[in-house]
Amino acid sequence: MTNYIYVNPAHGNEPFILGALIADRIRTNETIVMPHLYGQRQERILKEEGVSGEVILDSNLAEIVRPLVFSGGDFHSHLSALVEKRECVEQEVRRYLGNKYGLPDVEINTGSRFSAGHNVYYAFPYLFSELMGYLQEEGHNFNDDHIRKAEEDALRWESNFDIVFIPGYHTFSFNTRRTPGRREISTPPLKPILVAPNRVIPPNSVYCMLSGTDSEIETMLDVARSKGTNETVYVPPWVPVEGLLMERPDVIAHPNVNLVIGRAGWGVIWMCQATNTPFQHLAYSEGDDPEIMFNVRTLDALPVMDVTRKQREEFEDMDGIDFIARRILEHLK
Repeated sequence: MTNYIYVNPAHGNEPFILGALIADRIRTNETIVMPHLYGQRQERILKEEGVSGEVILDSNLAEIVRPLVFSGGDFHSHLSALVEKRECVEQEVRRYLGNKYGLPDVEINTGSRFSAGHNVYYAFPYLFSELMGYLQEEGHNFNDDHIRKAEEDALRWESNFDIVFIPGYHTFSFNTRRTPGRREISTPPLKPILVAPNRVIPPNSVYCMLSGTDSEIETMLDVARSKGTNETVYVPPWVPVEGLLMERPDVIAHPNVNLVIGRAGWGVIWMCQATNTPFQHLAYSEGDDPEIMFNVRTLDALPVMDVTRKQREEFEDMDGIDFIARRILEHLK
């Protein structure tokens, strides 16, 4: 097989959504190939996001990369797996892709901890090496040797990226002295322009976003159940819960949704930026992905709506997917 784009996502829903949307914008006759990590939920979300053309969700590929997929709020185990298994997983992925599909035309890497190694474009709210560097500088409860090894390893695989796309509002925005890397391009929020769904949504509605990594699910459900009777509360459909109303996340664009509550992940933050919807985040929970700890710090230091107003002045178009796609296509010429 030739003419395909390899979408290489990190854990959770947003990375595969982001990668698929970028790939969909840049392809002409290429097929999208990605690991089938989240079963029917992944299939349904890609359809809801409007990804057109052929997408191969490869279950064999998913099983190869699964040892490096973070889930369940246990970053200690995730870090150990990275140090012990990352290089072997990368080599096996490269062999598998080469034998089954051939070399990809392009890789869209959205936070993955490895690379297939050819025409690699990275789009994510931080670089993993930078995250490990911050952890070394600050107090934490993770293994120091693992962090140092993970940073050294990350610097090697990140050197393979052709362009690094980091949103102007990102995980480490709280650090006003941070300087962009040599190949780094600042982008708008990594969401397309969102259109309000044509569904009946009562005034004063609240959306409680559940994490795609299963982190803080029970905490978020407790928040949803605790909301007052004068508010209509919705949760996503991927975790059916008795007694709570379910709606797809696109309902955030509806003018009657006045507040979004969730774990401090960038998928929901970008949706709130795209729709000018206030966002209330949960506190960081020990053992969760430390990205969330720094996201919380950025959210507390630079409120979402304040930054969004400034970005609307900086960027002519707030569609971050289109922004990245146009620059990849220019680079590939």
